[in-house]
Amino acid sequence: CSIVDAADYCSLCRGGAGEHVGCGSPGFSSDCGQGARTRKFTKEHKKLILDKINDVRDTVAKGSWGLPVASRMKVVVWDDELAKLAKRHTQGCVPEAWKCRHTERFWNPGQLNFQFYAEKMPSTLSLINTAIKRGYSQKQNLTRDVIEKYQPVGPKGNVKELALALSDRVTAVGCGLTTWKLGGKSRALLTCNFSSDNDFNRPVYKTGESPGEKCEKKDEKFKNLCSALEPIDPNQPNF
Repeated sequence: CSIVDAADYCSLCRGGAGEHVGCGSPGFSSDCGQGARTRKFTKEHKKLILDKINDVRDTVAKGSWGLPVASRMKVVVWDDELAKLAKRHTQGCVPEAWKCRHTERFWNPGQLNFQFYAEKMPSTLSLINTAIKRGYSQKQNLTRDVIEKYQPVGPKGNVKELALALSDRVTAVGCGLTTWKLGGKSRALLTCNFSSDNDFNRPVYKTGESPGEKCEKKDEKFKNLCSALEPIDPNQPNF
């Protein structure tokens, strides 16, 4: 069986961390109102998410936006286990970023949540693009100081979403999406789990003289990033 099916999430969060999002029977919570359903991500949806994340990583890694060059930032790949736990999180219909979500492979996964309200909920592709635009809008708030000593809210404003996408310890991502109706309006929650989270006052990524100078091998498409096979440990903190 797969890693996703074999995981015993109920034993992972003892010691005060709270119940694991993957523990218990899957299903929608009472907060979900009417007509709750989970939308599936197609290959097109996954490709859009990965291409957008890797494109912005590639742009920043080469020293754009007045930010320092990244010495060893790799291409991010899709992870089914992170996606499964993201989907389970959205089935609660309330963002609960505090909830335990770590796995045997990823000890401190980061999480981004995007909420939507509409008369009629747009397509999955449209919701993904809107979430990406929200994160990208934080570009103007990113500074060298935030990159070198991470804070979710820097001097210029919120950077949490974009900074997580730029972490050089992030190696994988997986997302989930649930829609429902409440109070006569359509609602949606999009959650993306990342293999690692940014740590307060530690670097978002390690800097260098030239992009990818410490990569074992560069990626062929995103030329300022390490290849997907770069052996980066998402559980190792940046110092």
